[in-house]
Amino acid sequence: MTLCKRIVWVLLLSMMSLGGIGTAFAQKSQEQLEKERTENQRRITEAAKTLEKTLSDRKATLGELSALQQQAEARQNIIDALSRELARLDSNLSDLARLSSSLERDLSNLKEEYGEMLYATSKTRSYDRLLFLFSSATFDQFLRRLKYLQQYAEMRSEQARQIVSVQKNLEDQQTKLNATRKEKEVLLTEQIAERAKLLALQSDQKRLVSRLNSRASDLRKELDDRKKADQRLEKLIADLIRREMRKTSKSSSSGSGRMALTPETAMISSSFAANKSRLIWPVQVGFISTGFGTHPHPVLKNVTIDNPGVDIQTNEGEKVRVVFDGEVGFVANIPGKKGRIVSVLHGEYITVYAGLREVNVTTGAKVKAKDVIGEVYTDKDGIAQLQFQIWKNNERLDPQAWLFRK
Repeated sequence: MTLCKRIVWVLLLSMMSLGGIGTAFAQKSQEQLEKERTENQRRITEAAKTLEKTLSDRKATLGELSALQQQAEARQNIIDALSRELARLDSNLSDLARLSSSLERDLSNLKEEYGEMLYATSKTRSYDRLLFLFSSATFDQFLRRLKYLQQYAEMRSEQARQIVSVQKNLEDQQTKLNATRKEKEVLLTEQIAERAKLLALQSDQKRLVSRLNSRASDLRKELDDRKKADQRLEKLIADLIRREMRKTSKSSSSGSGRMALTPETAMISSSFAANKSRLIWPVQVGFISTGFGTHPHPVLKNVTIDNPGVDIQTNEGEKVRVVFDGEVGFVANIPGKKGRIVSVLHGEYITVYAGLREVNVTTGAKVKAKDVIGEVYTDKDGIAQLQFQIWKNNERLDPQAWLFRK
């Protein structure tokens, strides 16, 4: 490949990789980083606000531990996002450095060739060029020699233009290189600060776990009471399903354990199912402190928690909303379960809201999505927490798969 062709290729490559396409990728990456940072900062703020309610309290609580864990997880997410962005910048720096080196070599070669061309031109006087033309043996030879001299002059002009172009491109890439280095320095500073905050949170967690270990017997009793309350709630849901089944003779005779659907309830069920991963949250502010299913206890060793739904820790006085259109199945109080419980039927689906201080609906009431059915119960330790469940007939489902991702 000749030098001129190589120069053109390098210029095109630099404009594509670090110009339009590279800029678009960098902007997208930066936007994604900002989006992740904003989301995690929101989680940190919500958890910190919840934590304020418990820090002045008398004893260590699992709610306080959940808030700290939420903040630590969000901080770790920010650090991970910064690490990915730093890796991208490192890759860009390598590309920019290689391209700058290539452009510097090409610029040096161009200047050398141009210098040789100028030297050769200086040796040829105008009189000699005229003599070269008019000493032609034929007219065709005259035309060929004239064309040669014109091409030589054009080549010299093109070499000069290429030198200016490569010089400008080199300056642009070096400017980008310096800007990327500064951006990396800023991100590294942010990452160091986030790591320091994370270490502080982890220290707080360790101290809190140590305090909670001194309350092991209380925690075991709380867990035992919760298991019994969950069993009572599950029985209430089973009774509700049987009640709905008895509404049609077909259901009561089938013994399928599933609610028979009328055209109306079938439509509601279908609509509810179509909104998987898009349901609104039952509270506007909050975070999932305990997920669905079986988990190790955060403090007690060799002890597991089986959660039939998700626990959402929120602010004191937070309003509880219905996540989808439906009909109130029951309003109940269960010993061992903090606050009151409301269930809402959505065809063959049921949503359960446990842990309400006040309830403003009654059994059989028609409700719409976003209708407020009550207020979250806040316990004596200052923890405001709602347990949210979703059932399909007698099968419990993971609510996190149904709620829209904040």
